[in-house]
Amino acid sequence: MYQRYSTNPDNATENVSSDSPSLSFLTEAKEMTEVLRQYVRGNCSRQTLLERQQAMSGALDSLWSDVESGSISVGSVALLRTLKTLSCPEIARRLGEPDIDHNRVMRDLQLLINSFQYIIKPKRVV
Repeated sequence: MYQRYSTNPDNATENVSSDSPSLSFLTEAKEMTEVLRQYVRGNCSRQTLLERQQAMSGALDSLWSDVESGSISVGSVALLRTLKTLSCPEIARRLGEPDIDHNRVMRDLQLLINSFQYIIKPKRVV
């Protein structure tokens, strides 16, 4: 009866069909978490991290435009709006700080991923 919530971003695209409107965002979010891990290890630059964040934000903006046009329906418009206007800008702000709180950013990313998979659930309108 209970849904399985994952805190592992590597499972983000699990059980998502290839034509799912959320696949682009989930892919970007998963890549963002991997780049953040690499940044913590010193294997990539901050610029790469910021570019990934912009790509993730762009995918979310694209999804929002599709929702506004009516081609995609979501389980919670209010939550999608909150993620778009508060969560993504907050992640960008944290990544721009001199000392990045990696754990906090990773938790925020996992919250975004789980919110998309289990609450927002974007679907194409037929």
